[in-house]
Amino acid sequence: MFTVRTRDNYKYFKLVHGKRDLVLSWKKGKSEFPQELYEQLVKVVERYFCGFDILTVPAPSFHDYSDNYPIWEIAKKVARDTGMEAKVLFPEKSGKTRKHYTGWRQKKVQDIKLGPGFFVLVIDDIVTTGNTMGITFEAILRKGSYPCGLVIT
Repeated sequence: MFTVRTRDNYKYFKLVHGKRDLVLSWKKGKSEFPQELYEQLVKVVERYFCGFDILTVPAPSFHDYSDNYPIWEIAKKVARDTGMEAKVLFPEKSGKTRKHYTGWRQKKVQDIKLGPGFFVLVIDDIVTTGNTMGITFEAILRKGSYPCGLVIT
């Protein structure tokens, strides 16, 4: 089950599961990702996002993709289990680059390597303000592709 959320000028889907505390514990490295929630995530991706070209995650704030970025590990596993292509789009950590800027928040948007016309599913673990998803969407839109977000909690 999921719900649609709107933030600024974009929409994303949010899983509804009541396991936020378990996801927070996983994100802090205190526990494994809940298997039941992972299975729900895979079913949602298979049913509603099977035609997407690329599965990715927002730019890491302080992790590296090779440095156990937790949501990237989940995204790679989901891609493998659903037959999608997992792709790193963001070359640098968020907030650490001097690329383009969004309008009113002055959040930095990276110049990503992506051609036009791709449907890109962006998976994120936790949404608070929605800024990360917003700058991720903006980077994808600037390349002429189509982002859609799916947030675990």
